[in-house]
Amino acid sequence: MRAIVPSAAVATDAPGVTETAQPTAVPAAAPGPAPASTQSPATAVPAGTQAPATAVPAGTGTAQGETTPVAAAVTRPLSDLLTEVEIPTPVPAPHEVRIRIRSAGVNAADLLQARGHYPPPRGVTDVLGLECAGTIDLVGEDVPTLVAQGGTLTDLSVGAPVCALLAGGGYAQFVCVDARHVLPLPPKPEAEQTRGTETANGGGVSSHRGEDGTAPTQADFDRAAAVVEACAASWMMLADVGGLAPSADRGEANTPTTDSANSAYPIDASPTSSPRGSDVAATAGDAPTGRTVLVHGASGAVGSIAVQLASAWGHRVLATAGDADRARKVDSLGAARCFDYHEDWVCPVRSEGGADFTLDVIGAAGLGSNVKALARGGTLAVLGMIKGAKAELNLGLLIGKNATIAARTVRSQSAQEKAQLCRHLAEDVWPLFAQGRVREVIGKVGSLRNAHDSVGVDRRGDGSRPFGKTVLREDWEPEG
Repeated sequence: MRAIVPSAAVATDAPGVTETAQPTAVPAAAPGPAPASTQSPATAVPAGTQAPATAVPAGTGTAQGETTPVAAAVTRPLSDLLTEVEIPTPVPAPHEVRIRIRSAGVNAADLLQARGHYPPPRGVTDVLGLECAGTIDLVGEDVPTLVAQGGTLTDLSVGAPVCALLAGGGYAQFVCVDARHVLPLPPKPEAEQTRGTETANGGGVSSHRGEDGTAPTQADFDRAAAVVEACAASWMMLADVGGLAPSADRGEANTPTTDSANSAYPIDASPTSSPRGSDVAATAGDAPTGRTVLVHGASGAVGSIAVQLASAWGHRVLATAGDADRARKVDSLGAARCFDYHEDWVCPVRSEGGADFTLDVIGAAGLGSNVKALARGGTLAVLGMIKGAKAELNLGLLIGKNATIAARTVRSQSAQEKAQLCRHLAEDVWPLFAQGRVREVIGKVGSLRNAHDSVGVDRRGDGSRPFGKTVLREDWEPEG
């Protein structure tokens, strides 16, 4: 299958590798034991990340900070950072499904990985992409056809249109993923739903219908690929870390189960919230409403969703964006006030009593200002490090405010914790899409074969940075 990997991960001296702009086919691995040369003992793949029938090529499962080149055919170098390759098509493990990808979302982590700053976890493919949307084309033997995620049913049969939260692999033709991390496409706003009208599905790989009775269009896959990671990150930080979601949504009464690859079924038996939510915020009783929530990077993929979620939950949202024009657009998403990040935003936030909760993607460059802007007892939740990873911290100011700093990434969560996040998206966040209270914000639609035109555009500083999310459509050339 075709896939996009960091150029640095390609073994130019590996057997069978051809540096050429012409496609060089590599047959998928045949069922049976994998050749010893395709995987070293140091890169053993954990159960569930890839079926034994198609062993992950060398380099797709290395220790954090290590890079072992991918043994694959180079079909087309895209740039100094990205290369299109052909690798064996994966086969799902018993608890996985395989998705034929129609759209993939672009995340800042993709650029960091391409530059060698964010290697995939052990056992995870080097193929970029942390989220995707498409149709199921193969189902593992232990996966039920229909799964209950709280009050939502997810169709996991062949042909079902779905989206998924991935550890990697979204920039490809196919990806295998734990069935617990698969979701139905987010519903359209009820005002836009029409029943009984069949529409083209952009390729016709599924006859399944959405909640509105129509076949999914390419635009439906695009909007799904644009929100999975952003919604998961927003829920994780706002609800699990900040305790800002309604208590009924947080599912606090449930007891965690063990993190086993095959303990997922029935999915409805798994807990509905992270057991670590209490390490930062109280999780008993109703979540407070009317808290002041500060969202940095509010014109980006995660920020634009976080603003809408916090607003939908009844909190007062303050935000920052890269310029005045972007700030005005953020206001339309539900922010009470959005400031130009390059101007003084600390004083206006403090004049309103400070931030009870701050979602930060800036990192080191904003640490001091963020602590100053916190209210007493406030929480600074760090999700990204766009402007650095190391900074000096005034502990006296932090202690004086009785404040907390927390940091998480979605990719580092366990399989069980990701299953819990996906359950919340299906049960608690997707209904907000149907109600029109949360919507996708897509700033650019690109293509997978030209991923280099989109990955990294946020950092060019040439005014081309899109507002919201960038998605990449499947556009692989026919093989043969």
